[in-house]
Amino acid sequence: MQIVRKKSDNTVRHIFKDSDVLTLDTGFTCVPSDGLYPVSIPEYNSTDYEIVKDVAKPANNRFYIGGLQTYDSGTWSLDTAAVQKVRDDHAAVGRTWDEDQFNITWRIS
Repeated sequence: MQIVRKKSDNTVRHIFKDSDVLTLDTGFTCVPSDGLYPVSIPEYNSTDYEIVKDVAKPANNRFYIGGLQTYDSGTWSLDTAAVQKVRDDHAAVGRTWDEDQFNITWRIS
């Protein structure tokens, strides 16, 4: 698997299949191997972000969307402060955060 990681804090922003074609310089692009539409994120650049290849999935088999996980030197960690902020933000507007709807069970290899 491949990930796009923010360099300053190692937060994982996106996950991709090994077979997807990723490029990152003045912007980010992904050409999916399954023929779906290409992804382009012009705000991402090689100064602030990096593509990391050959990444193993986390032990808990979950990826939390929204930059709630970090990946550093082969180790996945959940940013508990960021998770608590999501819970608090939901509570502030009378909602309960459903953690099971905020993560992706791994189907990527």
